[in-house]
Amino acid sequence: HRLERELTALGVDLAVLEEGHPFHELAREGWPVVEAFLHPPTPELLAVARLPGRARTVASSLAAVLQLRRAKAAVELRNFDRTPEELRANAPGPPLPLTVVLDGVLPREVGCLLRSCEAACVSGVVLCGA
Repeated sequence: HRLERELTALGVDLAVLEEGHPFHELAREGWPVVEAFLHPPTPELLAVARLPGRARTVASSLAAVLQLRRAKAAVELRNFDRTPEELRANAPGPPLPLTVVLDGVLPREVGCLLRSCEAACVSGVVLCGA
């Protein structure tokens, strides 16, 4: 089947289309497009479904929905900073006797490094350079 081939090429597990799969509910938003492709209700939609490249478009649409929904569901991957009060209240463990010195780091990398240091419970971070 063309859609299965395109989904596989995009790295989408075909089992996600089956009830009971952990990500099946996440794919629900993209399902109307898939359904219209698999079971076109009108002759016009049947003609659209038969267009070259349509399976790739439908597969890409579903893959994008899955990626977005998985990212929104992954609370542990969200990018937000905690307040000092939240850090004290939810400390994962005692701080390590370690100070990280950042020198010559690009500005766009500083936030990521600070969050990594926070997650690793380092006791301090020193920023050097311009």
